[in-house]
Amino acid sequence: MMMNNLKFGVLAVASCLGLSTATQAQAIPKAEYETAKGAIKSNHEVNKKACDALANNAKSVCVEQCEGDEKIAKADLEERYEPTAKHHFKSRVARADAEYDVAKARCNDKAGTDKDVCVEEAKASKVHAVANAKTQMKTWKANSAANETKADANTKAKEEVAVARKDAATEKRDADYAVAKTKCETFAGATKDACVDKAKADYGQK
Repeated sequence: MMMNNLKFGVLAVASCLGLSTATQAQAIPKAEYETAKGAIKSNHEVNKKACDALANNAKSVCVEQCEGDEKIAKADLEERYEPTAKHHFKSRVARADAEYDVAKARCNDKAGTDKDVCVEEAKASKVHAVANAKTQMKTWKANSAANETKADANTKAKEEVAVARKDAATEKRDADYAVAKTKCETFAGATKDACVDKAKADYGQK
């Protein structure tokens, strides 16, 4: 019985070497929710303590990974307990935040422009993930409203989804431009100017 009760806890709390949990449409019982919550806490404590064996930036990365694992596990658990579009969005954002924090910590092993590019790439990856999550949530909400109201709702829903996708595309493009522009810092003079101009042209910046 104990193994069955802790089944979700084991699945939800990824080790400090990886971040992945499954999202389920069926809400889990309250008892399983409480058991999993306890498992998340105890697993986090064990995994974080293991980071003590490391040193310098490797230890920092390990700690960030463990903190991120816990946040993701908690967000995924809330989604399993209350499987709504809102909780699914929070779960995806928690994952994006955690992966960004780990990636940024890893950038500390670099220096100069290489580090700046690394950080911008981490930011861009997060922007992409959050933008996709926003688009998905808005699409779900628009479709849900359309199904409930019927009259002229399909047209409105399509318009809202189109706006959400446009906003997401703009956020992603701006983030990718920031990466490209930072990479230009490795050059100087006319070469650098040409690099920036190309980045602006590629990503529609003025």
